[in-house]
Amino acid sequence: VHRQRKGKAKLQQKCISQGCDAMKIYCKTYKVALQLGTAMSPCSAENPGSWNRCFNSCASAMYLSLDYVDLYLMHWPIALNEDNSFDTETHFLETWKAMEELVDQGLVRHIGLSNFNQEQVGEVIAASRVHPAALQVECHPYLAQRELVDYCLQNRVQVMCYCPLARAGFPRPDRPGNLLEHPSVVDIAKRNNATPAQVLLRFQLERGITVIPKSISPARIKENIDVFRFELSDDDIVLLDAIDQGWRVLLNERDQDHPLFPFPPGKP
Repeated sequence: VHRQRKGKAKLQQKCISQGCDAMKIYCKTYKVALQLGTAMSPCSAENPGSWNRCFNSCASAMYLSLDYVDLYLMHWPIALNEDNSFDTETHFLETWKAMEELVDQGLVRHIGLSNFNQEQVGEVIAASRVHPAALQVECHPYLAQRELVDYCLQNRVQVMCYCPLARAGFPRPDRPGNLLEHPSVVDIAKRNNATPAQVLLRFQLERGITVIPKSISPARIKENIDVFRFELSDDDIVLLDAIDQGWRVLLNERDQDHPLFPFPPGKP
């Protein structure tokens, strides 16, 4: 299970109590934006009781001094043991049922998924008593995820986009190029008196996708928020759509042999 250091949790608590801009606070597992979203991965989930204990031990509501959490995400469809080895006996539907109990208890208002493919999202929807509120996935013009996004929006699952800038500084030998320097992105930015980053964020918003960019820079946080003063034209959207190459920043290579690995080639 993802664990948050007490020091960072206290920092979040302090900033929330002081009314600071919550988007300045980012740590490995928790992203705090307009609402507080909490992510966890399915590790050692033997029964619903263990998940309820896990919820408290993860510091979710308790460390943050909240009565409830707005959004609680299952971070990954693959279960892990505490030593990070594969737990092949636990299916993500077991985890989902335990998360539904947290909604029943009033500890969580909404539950959702992260890094699930379309088929896996469908499995959860079909088996759920509490409908998944959101799906958090990597999404940017190099990886538009059109089929997955359309499926989720048609089935009342809000898509949340991480890595919207395709991690411009992330080194990968197969990277198509720095998305912030792509000619189409730069040209659209000039026409709209915006930065390339703003264009990429606005692109997702116009698709109906919630965007969660990560930054610790006050200037960039301000820039990221300032995306509501312009709209992209139909021609702009066509140009950005044409960039899609199905290229992922995050490959999670260690998990590729697991039967529940969500990103095998050709699967939306």
